[in-house]
Amino acid sequence: MKRRLLLILLHIVVVLSLTSCTNSEESTSSTFTELTISAAASMKEPLLQIGERFEQEHDTIQLHYNFGGSGALKNQIVHGAPVDVFISAAPIHIKELIEKEIMKEEHAIPFIRNSLVWITHQDKEAVFANIIQGNQPIAIGTPATVPAGMYAKQALESAEMWSAVKNRIVFTKDVRHVLSLVEQQSVMAGVVYQSDALSSDHVTIVETIDPSLHESIEYMIGVPQSSNNKQAALSFMEFLQSEEGVSVLQEAGFTSMDMKQVTQ
Repeated sequence: MKRRLLLILLHIVVVLSLTSCTNSEESTSSTFTELTISAAASMKEPLLQIGERFEQEHDTIQLHYNFGGSGALKNQIVHGAPVDVFISAAPIHIKELIEKEIMKEEHAIPFIRNSLVWITHQDKEAVFANIIQGNQPIAIGTPATVPAGMYAKQALESAEMWSAVKNRIVFTKDVRHVLSLVEQQSVMAGVVYQSDALSSDHVTIVETIDPSLHESIEYMIGVPQSSNNKQAALSFMEFLQSEEGVSVLQEAGFTSMDMKQVTQ
């Protein structure tokens, strides 16, 4: 009888212990937030650095990244991809989401600028005139989906150079693909953002493109309506706009602009 009673008591202790562990795990899970950040490829290095600092200050939030061409990322959101924060290298893609009521205007802001440059491999001695007048391939992002490519085409058309180079352009999926092709010497030259050029030890800047030849390069950031983590997403947006976040971006070659706060 005593042995049977002891087994019953032991069973009760085990059940209570397992219940306690389960409740503890559920409590931990409910306070932990995972944010998915879809961002222009040109933001990769500084965003990873800023994100690491953000996670250190917000230990219950974990960031997951999806980098690519802004147009392609926008299309993913339109088709239902679960995204908490979208960073576009051109306002047009954020504005389209607002028009489709996929994002609220008060949850989207411009927050940083960039500039456009011609690059070649560091081992090549090239001048801008030779790039335009030569016959070797050059690379730019696909204008329809890659803002850097859109700006590059605008600049070439404004300078009346598009017809001279269009037949030897290699179009890429994002601006970082342009950088890779130049680094690998697969093309003679390419057009990237200044921040991309500064991130590589294998390329050299041949010429900075006159900003008057294309639309202002203005990055926008926003939180889609479908996000289930809006408060955490807005906190991340605020961190990007902080002195610490902007400082990292400036060091990477971006240019700051006047900030405005999003509506909570």
